Formats: sequence, C-alpha cells, structure tokens
Amino acid sequence: MNELIAEIRALAKAYLTESDDGDDEEFEDFPLSIVNFVVEYAMKKCNFPISFKDERKVKELSDCKNSLAMACVDLYLKIGAEGQNSYSSNGVTRNFKYEWVNASLLENLPNYVRTIR
Repeated sequence: MNELIAEIRALAKAYLTESDDGDDEEFEDFPLSIVNFVVEYAMKKCNFPISFKDERKVKELSDCKNSLAMACVDLYLKIGAEGQNSYSSNGVTRNFKYEWVNASLLENLPNYVRTIR
C-alpha cells in the first residue's frame, strides 16, 4: 500500500507542477495527508469484499492511480476556498462541487456490491 501511495503522490505532484510557469515558489512535495485521505475514501467507495487481502486491494486501486492522483490535486486546489461553493472576482466565477472528493473523478473505481445474508 505504501508503494501505491508513493506513486499516487508523485503523480499528483507531477500533475500539479506540469503547468507551472516558473513564477510561483518551488513546490517541495505533495501533502501526504491529502493522498492518504483520498486513498482511504476510495477504499470505502469500492466496497471491497472482506475476503480481499491488501495485495488484491492495491492491485485494484493501481489500475486507477491516475484518477486518484487527479482527485488529490482537485482536493489540494480546494484548500483556501474557506468552505465557499462559489467565488466571483473580476467577472470570473468559479463554482466548486460540494463534496470534498469529486465523485466524477472516481467513477472508474472498481465497485463491489455487498449483500446481506
């Protein structure tokens, strides 16, 4: 799991810095707390069966690591929004989705159905 988290963290940093124009301060490393939060959120959304071992869960989530990294970047960019769901300045309006982790970024996660016996 630690390797997957490290890969997602590196991808999130790459996505965040690829459009950097060099005017901003140097970005050291992507916050681990955000990556851990998104991975934990994703694991809950997947409804993995109890029989799945950690290796199987990591394999399933590895197929979606790009989406997980983009969800991390999305959450990182919401920092400082002070709980606002919209913002307007100089004729430009931004609207934020209400949920912390944008569900549309995680639509391709595996989703197992739990049954009651």
